[in-house]
Amino acid sequence: MSETNPKISVIVPVYNAEKYLEQCIKSIQRQTYENIEIILVDDGSTDSSGEICEEYCAKDKRIRVIHQANQGLVSTWRNGTQISEGNYLCYIDSDDWIDSEMLAVLANHLTGMKGEMVCSDLWLELDGEEKRESNYLKSGVYENEQLNGILQHKILGNENRLILASRCTKLIERSLIEQNMKYTDKDIRMGEDMSITLPALLDCKRLVIVSEAYYHYRQHHTSMIYSYDSQMYGNIHTLVRLLYKAMQDKEIADAAEMVKKEYIFFLILAIKNELRGGEEYQHRIKKICDANQEILRHNQVKTLKKSNKVILFAMKHPLPLLWWFLKQGIRIKER
Repeated sequence: MSETNPKISVIVPVYNAEKYLEQCIKSIQRQTYENIEIILVDDGSTDSSGEICEEYCAKDKRIRVIHQANQGLVSTWRNGTQISEGNYLCYIDSDDWIDSEMLAVLANHLTGMKGEMVCSDLWLELDGEEKRESNYLKSGVYENEQLNGILQHKILGNENRLILASRCTKLIERSLIEQNMKYTDKDIRMGEDMSITLPALLDCKRLVIVSEAYYHYRQHHTSMIYSYDSQMYGNIHTLVRLLYKAMQDKEIADAAEMVKKEYIFFLILAIKNELRGGEEYQHRIKKICDANQEILRHNQVKTLKKSNKVILFAMKHPLPLLWWFLKQGIRIKER
Protein backbone atom coordinates (compact mmCIF):
# COMPACT_ATOMS: atom_id res chain seq x y z
CA MET A 1 0.00 0.00 0.00
CA SER A 2 1.66 3.19 -1.15
CA GLU A 3 -0.59 5.47 0.91
CA THR A 4 0.16 4.79 4.56
CA ASN A 5 -2.73 4.51 6.96
CA PRO A 6 -5.53 6.45 5.17
CA LYS A 7 -8.51 7.38 7.29
CA ILE A 8 -11.58 5.17 6.81
CA SER A 9 -15.08 6.41 7.64
CA VAL A 10 -17.42 3.60 8.70
CA ILE A 11 -21.01 4.77 8.24
CA VAL A 12 -23.84 2.90 9.96
CA PRO A 13 -27.49 3.77 9.22
CA VAL A 14 -29.50 2.88 12.33
CA TYR A 15 -33.23 2.30 12.58
CA ASN A 16 -34.92 0.28 15.35
CA ALA A 17 -32.00 -2.11 15.60
CA GLU A 18 -31.70 -2.42 19.39
CA LYS A 19 -31.56 -6.23 19.22
CA TYR A 20 -28.45 -6.29 17.01
CA LEU A 21 -26.87 -2.84 17.23
CA GLU A 22 -24.34 -3.56 19.95
CA GLN A 23 -22.94 -6.55 18.06
CA CYS A 24 -22.57 -4.33 15.00
CA ILE A 25 -20.81 -1.49 16.84
CA LYS A 26 -18.49 -3.82 18.76
CA SER A 27 -17.42 -5.55 15.54
CA ILE A 28 -16.33 -2.16 14.17
CA GLN A 29 -14.58 -1.15 17.38
CA ARG A 30 -12.58 -4.39 17.29
CA GLN A 31 -11.07 -3.74 13.88
CA THR A 32 -7.33 -4.30 13.75
CA TYR A 33 -7.11 -1.30 11.43
CA GLU A 34 -6.96 1.69 13.75
CA ASN A 35 -7.36 4.89 11.70
CA ILE A 36 -11.15 4.89 11.53
CA GLU A 37 -14.09 7.06 12.45
CA ILE A 38 -17.48 5.51 13.17
CA ILE A 39 -20.57 7.50 12.22
CA LEU A 40 -23.86 6.22 13.62
CA VAL A 41 -26.89 7.83 11.96
CA ASP A 42 -30.04 7.27 14.00
CA ASP A 43 -32.92 7.57 11.55
CA GLY A 44 -35.68 8.45 14.02
CA SER A 45 -35.61 5.11 15.86
CA THR A 46 -38.55 4.51 18.19
CA ASP A 47 -36.78 1.84 20.25
CA SER A 48 -33.61 2.22 22.35
CA SER A 49 -31.25 2.41 19.35
CA GLY A 50 -30.61 6.13 19.81
CA GLU A 51 -29.66 5.65 23.45
CA ILE A 52 -27.35 2.76 22.57
CA CYS A 53 -25.59 4.98 20.01
CA GLU A 54 -25.05 7.68 22.63
CA GLU A 55 -23.73 5.20 25.19
CA TYR A 56 -21.04 3.96 22.81
CA CYS A 57 -20.22 7.47 21.65
CA ALA A 58 -19.56 8.54 25.25
CA LYS A 59 -16.98 5.77 25.64
CA ASP A 60 -15.22 5.88 22.26
CA LYS A 61 -13.87 9.13 20.80
CA ARG A 62 -13.88 7.60 17.30
CA ILE A 63 -17.69 7.53 17.32
CA ARG A 64 -19.98 10.34 16.20
CA VAL A 65 -23.78 10.18 16.35
CA ILE A 66 -26.40 11.93 14.25
CA HIS A 67 -30.05 11.88 15.27
CA GLN A 68 -32.57 12.76 12.57
CA ALA A 69 -36.27 12.46 11.87
CA ASN A 70 -37.06 9.31 9.93
CA GLN A 71 -35.98 9.79 6.31
CA GLY A 72 -35.32 6.27 5.05
CA LEU A 73 -32.18 4.28 4.31
CA VAL A 74 -30.88 6.22 1.31
CA SER A 75 -31.10 9.60 3.01
CA THR A 76 -29.55 8.14 6.16
CA TRP A 77 -26.34 6.81 4.60
CA ARG A 78 -26.11 9.93 2.44
CA ASN A 79 -26.26 12.17 5.51
CA GLY A 80 -23.60 10.10 7.22
CA THR A 81 -21.40 10.35 4.14
CA GLN A 82 -21.72 14.14 3.98
CA ILE A 83 -20.32 14.67 7.48
CA SER A 84 -17.63 11.99 7.21
CA GLU A 85 -13.97 12.92 6.95
CA GLY A 86 -12.29 9.74 5.73
CA ASN A 87 -10.39 9.23 2.50
CA TYR A 88 -12.28 5.98 2.06
CA LEU A 89 -15.84 5.01 2.92
CA CYS A 90 -17.22 1.77 4.30
CA TYR A 91 -20.92 1.11 4.93
CA ILE A 92 -22.33 -1.34 7.47
CA ASP A 93 -26.00 -1.90 8.22
CA SER A 94 -26.93 -1.83 11.89
CA ASP A 95 -28.15 -5.44 12.12
CA ASP A 96 -25.02 -6.82 10.43
CA TRP A 97 -21.46 -7.31 11.66
CA ILE A 98 -17.93 -7.63 10.27
CA ASP A 99 -14.89 -9.74 11.10
CA SER A 100 -12.14 -7.94 13.02
CA GLU A 101 -9.64 -8.05 10.16
CA MET A 102 -11.95 -6.81 7.39
CA LEU A 103 -10.78 -3.20 7.14
CA ALA A 104 -7.11 -4.10 7.54
CA VAL A 105 -7.24 -6.69 4.76
CA LEU A 106 -9.12 -4.42 2.36
CA ALA A 107 -6.97 -1.39 3.20
CA ASN A 108 -3.85 -3.40 2.40
CA HIS A 109 -4.90 -3.31 -1.26
CA LEU A 110 -5.21 0.49 -1.42
CA THR A 111 -2.71 2.65 -3.28
CA GLY A 112 -4.15 6.10 -2.62
CA MET A 113 -5.24 6.40 -6.26
CA LYS A 114 -8.23 8.60 -6.94
CA GLY A 115 -11.23 6.48 -7.89
CA GLU A 116 -10.22 3.09 -6.48
CA MET A 117 -12.46 0.50 -4.89
CA VAL A 118 -11.78 -2.78 -3.05
CA CYS A 119 -14.56 -5.40 -2.96
CA SER A 120 -14.94 -8.63 -0.98
CA ASP A 121 -17.51 -11.42 -0.65
CA LEU A 122 -20.13 -11.66 2.10
CA TRP A 123 -21.85 -14.19 4.35
CA LEU A 124 -25.63 -14.45 4.31
CA GLU A 125 -26.84 -15.28 7.83
CA LEU A 126 -30.24 -16.86 8.49
CA ASP A 127 -31.29 -18.98 11.47
CA GLY A 128 -27.71 -19.77 12.43
CA GLU A 129 -26.77 -20.93 8.94
CA GLU A 130 -24.21 -19.23 6.72
CA LYS A 131 -24.23 -19.08 2.95
CA ARG A 132 -21.50 -17.33 1.01
CA GLU A 133 -22.37 -14.87 -1.72
CA SER A 134 -19.47 -14.04 -4.00
CA ASN A 135 -18.39 -11.63 -6.66
CA TYR A 136 -18.33 -13.56 -9.92
CA LEU A 137 -15.39 -11.53 -11.17
CA LYS A 138 -12.18 -13.37 -10.34
CA SER A 139 -9.98 -11.99 -7.59
CA GLY A 140 -7.30 -9.60 -8.75
CA VAL A 141 -6.59 -6.02 -9.75
CA TYR A 142 -8.43 -4.49 -12.72
CA GLU A 143 -7.33 -1.28 -14.41
CA ASN A 144 -7.17 0.46 -17.79
CA GLU A 145 -8.44 -1.48 -20.82
CA GLN A 146 -9.27 -4.62 -18.87
CA LEU A 147 -11.46 -2.70 -16.42
CA ASN A 148 -12.99 -0.61 -19.19
CA GLY A 149 -14.00 -3.76 -21.10
CA ILE A 150 -15.83 -5.10 -18.06
CA LEU A 151 -17.64 -1.84 -17.41
CA GLN A 152 -18.57 -1.21 -21.03
CA HIS A 153 -19.90 -4.67 -21.87
CA LYS A 154 -20.41 -6.92 -18.82
CA ILE A 155 -21.28 -4.91 -15.72
CA LEU A 156 -25.05 -5.57 -15.97
CA GLY A 157 -27.38 -8.16 -17.49
CA ASN A 158 -26.09 -11.32 -15.81
CA GLU A 159 -28.00 -13.60 -13.45
CA ASN A 160 -25.01 -13.58 -11.12
CA ARG A 161 -23.50 -10.10 -11.09
CA LEU A 162 -19.77 -9.82 -11.68
CA ILE A 163 -19.56 -7.46 -8.69
CA LEU A 164 -21.95 -7.61 -5.75
CA ALA A 165 -24.34 -4.67 -5.81
CA SER A 166 -24.16 -4.09 -2.05
CA ARG A 167 -22.62 -0.79 -0.89
CA CYS A 168 -21.33 -2.86 2.04
CA THR A 169 -18.39 -5.30 1.65
CA LYS A 170 -16.38 -2.52 0.01
CA LEU A 171 -13.82 0.21 0.63
CA ILE A 172 -14.66 3.08 -1.72
CA GLU A 173 -12.58 6.17 -2.40
CA ARG A 174 -14.90 8.96 -1.35
CA SER A 175 -15.07 10.87 -4.65
CA LEU A 176 -16.74 7.84 -6.27
CA ILE A 177 -19.66 8.25 -3.86
CA GLU A 178 -19.79 12.03 -3.69
CA GLN A 179 -19.92 12.59 -7.45
CA ASN A 180 -22.65 9.96 -7.95
CA MET A 181 -25.19 10.73 -5.23
CA LYS A 182 -27.36 12.40 -7.87
CA TYR A 183 -28.31 8.95 -9.15
CA THR A 184 -29.82 7.86 -5.83
CA ASP A 185 -33.48 8.22 -4.89
CA LYS A 186 -34.67 8.34 -1.29
CA ASP A 187 -37.93 6.57 -2.22
CA ILE A 188 -36.31 3.42 -3.64
CA ARG A 189 -36.74 0.47 -1.27
CA MET A 190 -35.52 -2.46 -3.37
CA GLY A 191 -32.14 -2.31 -5.09
CA GLU A 192 -31.26 1.08 -3.60
CA ASP A 193 -27.61 0.07 -3.20
CA MET A 194 -27.31 -0.48 -6.93
CA SER A 195 -28.18 3.15 -7.64
CA ILE A 196 -24.90 4.22 -6.02
CA THR A 197 -22.61 1.22 -6.56
CA LEU A 198 -23.22 1.02 -10.31
CA PRO A 199 -22.30 4.65 -11.14
CA ALA A 200 -19.40 4.44 -8.67
CA LEU A 201 -18.10 1.36 -10.48
CA LEU A 202 -18.52 3.07 -13.84
CA ASP A 203 -16.20 5.85 -12.62
CA CYS A 204 -13.77 3.43 -10.98
CA LYS A 205 -10.13 3.70 -12.12
CA ARG A 206 -8.75 0.79 -10.13
CA LEU A 207 -10.84 -2.15 -8.94
CA VAL A 208 -9.60 -4.85 -6.58
CA ILE A 209 -11.57 -8.06 -5.99
CA VAL A 210 -10.65 -9.93 -2.80
CA SER A 211 -11.76 -13.57 -2.73
CA GLU A 212 -12.59 -13.65 0.99
CA ALA A 213 -15.76 -12.89 2.98
CA TYR A 214 -15.66 -10.67 6.07
CA TYR A 215 -19.12 -9.09 6.07
CA HIS A 216 -22.05 -10.89 7.75
CA TYR A 217 -25.41 -9.88 6.28
CA ARG A 218 -28.25 -10.85 8.59
CA GLN A 219 -31.43 -11.95 6.83
CA HIS A 220 -34.80 -11.93 8.57
CA HIS A 221 -37.96 -13.88 7.74
CA THR A 222 -39.79 -10.57 8.08
CA SER A 223 -37.49 -8.78 5.62
CA MET A 224 -38.49 -7.49 2.21
CA ILE A 225 -37.32 -10.58 0.30
CA TYR A 226 -39.66 -12.84 2.29
CA SER A 227 -42.76 -10.62 2.31
CA TYR A 228 -45.01 -9.07 -0.31
CA ASP A 229 -44.24 -5.53 -1.44
CA SER A 230 -47.07 -3.92 -3.41
CA GLN A 231 -44.70 -1.18 -4.63
CA MET A 232 -41.93 -3.40 -6.00
CA TYR A 233 -42.84 -3.27 -9.69
CA GLY A 234 -42.99 0.53 -9.68
CA ASN A 235 -39.78 0.63 -7.64
CA ILE A 236 -38.05 -1.44 -10.33
CA HIS A 237 -39.00 1.06 -13.03
CA THR A 238 -37.62 3.95 -10.99
CA LEU A 239 -34.37 2.08 -10.33
CA VAL A 240 -33.92 1.03 -13.97
CA ARG A 241 -34.40 4.63 -15.15
CA LEU A 242 -31.67 5.77 -12.75
CA LEU A 243 -29.29 3.04 -13.85
CA TYR A 244 -29.81 3.83 -17.52
CA LYS A 245 -29.36 7.56 -16.91
CA ALA A 246 -26.04 6.90 -15.15
CA MET A 247 -24.83 4.67 -17.99
CA GLN A 248 -25.87 7.19 -20.63
CA ASP A 249 -24.16 10.04 -18.80
CA LYS A 250 -20.97 8.00 -18.59
CA GLU A 251 -21.20 6.97 -22.27
CA ILE A 252 -21.27 3.21 -21.70
CA ALA A 253 -21.28 1.55 -25.10
CA ASP A 254 -23.69 -1.34 -24.43
CA ALA A 255 -25.88 0.50 -21.94
CA ALA A 256 -29.26 -0.15 -23.60
CA GLU A 257 -28.66 -3.87 -24.10
CA MET A 258 -27.30 -4.43 -20.59
CA VAL A 259 -30.10 -2.47 -18.91
CA LYS A 260 -32.79 -4.38 -20.81
CA LYS A 261 -31.31 -7.71 -19.71
CA GLU A 262 -30.96 -6.49 -16.14
CA TYR A 263 -34.59 -5.38 -16.27
CA ILE A 264 -35.65 -8.94 -17.17
CA PHE A 265 -33.95 -10.27 -14.05
CA PHE A 266 -35.74 -7.58 -12.05
CA LEU A 267 -39.01 -8.75 -13.64
CA ILE A 268 -38.32 -12.25 -12.34
CA LEU A 269 -38.02 -10.76 -8.85
CA ALA A 270 -41.27 -8.87 -9.40
CA ILE A 271 -43.08 -12.09 -10.35
CA LYS A 272 -41.70 -13.88 -7.28
CA ASN A 273 -42.96 -10.98 -5.23
CA GLU A 274 -46.46 -11.22 -6.75
CA LEU A 275 -46.54 -14.96 -6.05
CA ARG A 276 -46.17 -14.06 -2.38
CA GLY A 277 -49.15 -11.71 -2.66
CA GLY A 278 -52.74 -12.44 -1.77
CA GLU A 279 -55.88 -12.15 -3.86
CA GLU A 280 -55.70 -10.98 -7.45
CA TYR A 281 -52.08 -12.11 -7.79
CA GLN A 282 -52.82 -13.68 -11.19
CA HIS A 283 -54.34 -10.44 -12.44
CA ARG A 284 -51.28 -8.47 -11.34
CA ILE A 285 -48.90 -11.00 -12.91
CA LYS A 286 -50.86 -10.92 -16.18
CA LYS A 287 -50.55 -7.13 -16.33
CA ILE A 288 -46.76 -7.36 -15.82
CA CYS A 289 -46.38 -10.07 -18.46
CA ASP A 290 -48.59 -8.33 -21.01
CA ALA A 291 -46.70 -5.05 -20.59
CA ASN A 292 -43.32 -6.70 -21.15
CA GLN A 293 -43.83 -9.25 -23.93
CA GLU A 294 -41.86 -7.22 -26.46
CA ILE A 295 -38.78 -6.85 -24.26
CA LEU A 296 -38.99 -10.55 -23.33
CA ARG A 297 -39.16 -11.57 -27.01
CA HIS A 298 -36.29 -9.40 -28.20
CA ASN A 299 -33.81 -9.83 -25.34
CA GLN A 300 -32.44 -13.23 -24.40
CA VAL A 301 -30.94 -13.81 -20.96
CA LYS A 302 -29.14 -16.86 -19.61
CA THR A 303 -30.34 -18.34 -16.34
CA LEU A 304 -29.14 -21.41 -14.48
CA LYS A 305 -31.38 -21.22 -11.41
CA LYS A 306 -34.35 -23.59 -11.79
CA SER A 307 -36.88 -21.20 -10.26
CA ASN A 308 -35.75 -18.42 -12.59
CA LYS A 309 -35.97 -20.73 -15.63
CA VAL A 310 -39.55 -21.66 -14.78
CA ILE A 311 -40.64 -18.08 -14.15
CA LEU A 312 -38.95 -16.80 -17.31
CA PHE A 313 -40.79 -19.47 -19.35
CA ALA A 314 -44.06 -18.63 -17.61
CA MET A 315 -43.66 -14.92 -18.33
CA LYS A 316 -43.26 -15.67 -22.03
CA HIS A 317 -46.18 -18.15 -22.02
CA PRO A 318 -48.51 -16.83 -19.31
CA LEU A 319 -51.15 -19.38 -18.31
CA PRO A 320 -53.35 -19.03 -15.19
CA LEU A 321 -52.94 -22.70 -14.27
CA LEU A 322 -49.16 -22.41 -14.39
CA TRP A 323 -49.18 -19.43 -12.02
CA TRP A 324 -51.51 -21.31 -9.67
CA PHE A 325 -49.12 -24.28 -9.72
CA LEU A 326 -46.14 -22.05 -9.00
CA LYS A 327 -47.91 -20.38 -6.08
CA GLN A 328 -49.19 -23.64 -4.59
CA GLY A 329 -46.49 -26.17 -5.33
CA ILE A 330 -43.11 -24.45 -5.73
CA ARG A 331 -41.15 -22.92 -2.91
CA ILE A 332 -39.46 -19.85 -4.34
CA LYS A 333 -35.96 -19.80 -2.86
CA GLU A 334 -34.58 -16.37 -2.23
CA ARG A 335 -31.29 -17.52 -0.77
